[in-house]
Amino acid sequence: MIRLPLRLAGYFLIAAGFASLVIDGTVSVLAGTIKLTSMAQMMQKLAPERFQVFRGVVETKLGRLIWESGLVLLELPAFALLMGIGLSLVFAGRRPRPQIGFDPRP
Repeated sequence: MIRLPLRLAGYFLIAAGFASLVIDGTVSVLAGTIKLTSMAQMMQKLAPERFQVFRGVVETKLGRLIWESGLVLLELPAFALLMGIGLSLVFAGRRPRPQIGFDPRP
């Protein structure tokens, strides 16, 4: 039962990553140079107050060093991070391979 929610969430994140890629491509064509939106920029645009609350919680509960090391992940392009997490969720939710040469009967 856990496979279906994992795959659905994975496909949703892949679609969001593709939408982010299309937006970045459109902005890049209009600007004449490559413009990539990082995950931190996207989070700040979508919910600026929640991003600050999230930062405060991570810094107080886990420490400033954890926030600064996690910030490296948030500086990745949003489409790459969303698609990467989505693909890993889709692969985690797939059916297990049948075992060849194994008799499941008792």
